[in-house]
Amino acid sequence: MGFLEHIEKMHKGELNFNSNNKVEKIEEFKILTMDEVFNELKEKINKYNELSRNSENLGLNNSEVAKIEEEIRNLKAKIDELNSSIEGKSKIEKMKMTLNITSIESEITLKEMDLEEEKKKSEKDYDSRIQSSNKKIEDTKKEIESFIKDTEENLANVVKGTFQKRGTKNFKLTLFQEQGLNKIGLSVSDLSKVELTDSELKALGKLSAYSKEEIEKLDSTNIKNINQNSTNNIPWFSSAIGAALNINATITSSNFDEKLYLERFFILKNIKIARQKLIEGTDLEEVKSYYDNIMKVEFLNLENIEKEEVRITGEEKKKLEIKKEAIQNKINTVNEMVDEMIKEVIKEELKKREIVIPSFVPVTKYFNAPSEEE
Repeated sequence: MGFLEHIEKMHKGELNFNSNNKVEKIEEFKILTMDEVFNELKEKINKYNELSRNSENLGLNNSEVAKIEEEIRNLKAKIDELNSSIEGKSKIEKMKMTLNITSIESEITLKEMDLEEEKKKSEKDYDSRIQSSNKKIEDTKKEIESFIKDTEENLANVVKGTFQKRGTKNFKLTLFQEQGLNKIGLSVSDLSKVELTDSELKALGKLSAYSKEEIEKLDSTNIKNINQNSTNNIPWFSSAIGAALNINATITSSNFDEKLYLERFFILKNIKIARQKLIEGTDLEEVKSYYDNIMKVEFLNLENIEKEEVRITGEEKKKLEIKKEAIQNKINTVNEMVDEMIKEVIKEELKKREIVIPSFVPVTKYFNAPSEEE
């Protein structure tokens, strides 16, 4: 690969110039409101029920088979009629009638061959329609299962996501970086599944100095436009050259444009806002408030104990371990309680809308098929 070709590929993002600048793309996706969730779920279940009913009513297409069978019966009746009237006829008339019977028998043989062919054709058509119907049913089953799984994941993220582990893949934010993140409307827990580049971390630090008005002017659309129009951007180009020459290229403060590295943060922000709409105006907002109020205190207690553990040894540390275990048990209990609360809310909403989860759906976290006693 030539030098200029290498630079071009680097600019297009086809090569990563070092492990700290590997960017994992975050796709924006639509989060439904609870009403939309239940409407879509009902639509999918209705589709499944209709396909199941149609499958049960699929029968052999016997119209052509029945037609040929009727023709054979009529021909055989004709033979019986000729045989019963042959007595008392002259030899010539008997000969004519016998020839006629032979001709009809030949016709019956051909009709019987047609009948076998038509039966095979009908069965093949039936098998094909059954297979097609079964595939549609299986695809719809998968759609329902996947839809429920995605919805449950989104619900868990909205109601309980605030107090996920603060640990992230490859970084610990400085105070300024966390301030920049908070100004966008994100917290450290929102980055728990994201691996940031050095440039993105630096951009967060820069963002801490932005005013509220400056932040409001930034959104993912503007950021995307900035990135798309940055073909001759000096920081990127110098980094790419450095990579091509195996030099750890650095971006100086004077030529660093933080807006070029904020796109993923705004995508995460938009996803977070969309997720919040999932529970707005429902009983789940109250569940989230209950969860947040308890966890805010307990996670702070846990954090303080972990800080104490670093500097204390001996019998005092054993007491901290007991306290820590008690807090952790309380956190686990609250998590289980909140899961049950969400499950009850979903159960009531399903009942209110007369939605019955099909029995083929495996036992899930929140959406469950009714038990037999219900």
